[in-house]
Amino acid sequence: MSDVGRTSVIIIIANLPVYVLWGWVLFRSWESFWNAVRFLFKPELWSFIDGEYWDDLIAEAKLAIWFIVPLLLTRLQLWLFLDI
Repeated sequence: MSDVGRTSVIIIIANLPVYVLWGWVLFRSWESFWNAVRFLFKPELWSFIDGEYWDDLIAEAKLAIWFIVPLLLTRLQLWLFLDI
């Protein structure tokens, strides 16, 4: 495994508590997280008919932010440590 691969794995493992804490800040509970996952797979038209369109939109945005921010954090750390 190359230095980049090893460093990437180390950074991801070291940041796991940060990712979990970030999820807690966004969702506050497991129920909220699983509702966001449920909304991800529920069609928007169905949410609109059920009167949950805005809840669906907000939950999906939180899920996207929860996924994207750790990726950017990992990339930033790789850039800082390895200059790649």
